[in-house]
Amino acid sequence: MNVFRVGTYKSAVEPYIRDDMSPADREASQAFVNSLWETYVGVVAKARGLKPEDLRTYADTLATQVKDAKGNTAKVALDAKLVTALKTPIQVEERIIALSSKDEETESYRSVDLKDYLRVVRTEDKIAKHPDSRIAVIIGSGEIVDGGGGGGVIAGDDTAELIRKARLDKDIKALVLRIDSPGGSVTASEKIYRELLAFKRTKRPVVISMGDLAASGGYYISAPADEIWASPATITGSIGIFGLFPTAPRTFEKLGIGVDGVGTTPLSGELRIDRPIGPAASMLLQSTIEHGYEEFLARVSLGRKKTRDEIDKIAQGRVWTGRDALRLGLVDKLGSLDEAVASAAKRAGLADGKYERDYLEAEKSFAQQLLTNLEAKAASVLVKTVKTEALGGFGFGAAASLDGPTRAALLAARRDFGPIERSVLRFNRYALSGQVYAHCFCTPY
Repeated sequence: MNVFRVGTYKSAVEPYIRDDMSPADREASQAFVNSLWETYVGVVAKARGLKPEDLRTYADTLATQVKDAKGNTAKVALDAKLVTALKTPIQVEERIIALSSKDEETESYRSVDLKDYLRVVRTEDKIAKHPDSRIAVIIGSGEIVDGGGGGGVIAGDDTAELIRKARLDKDIKALVLRIDSPGGSVTASEKIYRELLAFKRTKRPVVISMGDLAASGGYYISAPADEIWASPATITGSIGIFGLFPTAPRTFEKLGIGVDGVGTTPLSGELRIDRPIGPAASMLLQSTIEHGYEEFLARVSLGRKKTRDEIDKIAQGRVWTGRDALRLGLVDKLGSLDEAVASAAKRAGLADGKYERDYLEAEKSFAQQLLTNLEAKAASVLVKTVKTEALGGFGFGAAASLDGPTRAALLAARRDFGPIERSVLRFNRYALSGQVYAHCFCTPY
């Protein structure tokens, strides 16, 4: 595999060139893991009324505590005040009834079905509509890909068209783009970026709300925003770029296949899978990657109102948490999607309760909708099968006969190797596409 990249910390390609973590990757990874850990400790400590140092002590001495409790992990959690009480499902149900009220028909607590709840909420929204003052909200989740696409990806054409639709609607006073993506195609990212710029030129606010992950290409499309929101634990940054070109000359040689020919330019025959990549092609590809990185820096420096060198110092493919990104100026505020929408409304001069939130979605063809429904049903069946068989539930599936250690080993293998398998499959798809990508493999995605 031939790797072309820019960014000291752009480690996504390291599996192809190393068998361990590089010092730069180790430094960056340890830093953002430590930051995530401190955020986690702080949130849990506040929620449970504990001191952060007590939680750290609990984590550091957990094995000893469990041994002293003769393996009773529930008691350890109770003693550490991580749980309020130890109760059976029946006792929990009785507790909820005591806190709320009892449904005499079901002999359980009164509850509202999610579908009924959503139906009421949507009806209230329709009654309180303000059609002349709307905030457009677009949800972008998944890998950024070229063209159109179904669910699970941010399709460049579809997303750009939604932004264009919002731009042409004069009743839409602001745009909020929710991003949860590791990045992907540079071409698709650029298309979305340009549409956001076009919306911004209409003097209406553009606000970005980052989910768990908005890195590499996910940050690229965030760059033109008037304001960027993230959570303290958001993984973002990874401002860098790479390209892959696979060659397998030794494989062809082992198969006894020889390749030869003539050409008219120094690049003739260099970009072929059956022979090593030549110096001219290597120089061309590396130059293209470097140009892409400079474009990335230019986009971010323009949006963040910083110099190219200031952004380069915190770029280099390095990953940051939302908390660190705020300190570095890569995001503006920490908060939720609701807070981002409220901020967009305020920027647009709209008072609380005087605007409607309009979620824009790409229309699905009949075939796409049918496929989505089939996937949902298949997923439901799979979840039930895993619960009853792989987890050894009360069903009598084939896997239920496996002993506990074997089931645990299988589940651990799936947990550990599943993300690796997905990353390899994605890499292979990138390598065969012949395109340039801005992607962050900073979390199993």
